[in-house]
Amino acid sequence: MEFLSGDIVEVCSEEEGFLGSYHVATAVKKPEANSYAVQYENLVEDEYMSKQLIETHRKPSSKTP
Repeated sequence: MEFLSGDIVEVCSEEEGFLGSYHVATAVKKPEANSYAVQYENLVEDEYMSKQLIETHRKPSSKTP
C-alpha cells in the first residue's frame, strides 16, 4: 500500500495512554522506503496549539496473518 502526499489516512497510536486510538492525518512526505510522515488534523505540536503535529511512522504491512 502506497500513500501519496495529500492522502488522508488514519493512524493508530502506539503511545502509552493512547494505545489503539485512531487519528485522522494527511500524508505529507515519504522520508524513507518503509516509512511516511503525516500531519495530524487534531493533534498539535506545542502547548500553544499553534502548529499541527507532524510525525514519521513505519509503513504498515500489507500482509495479513
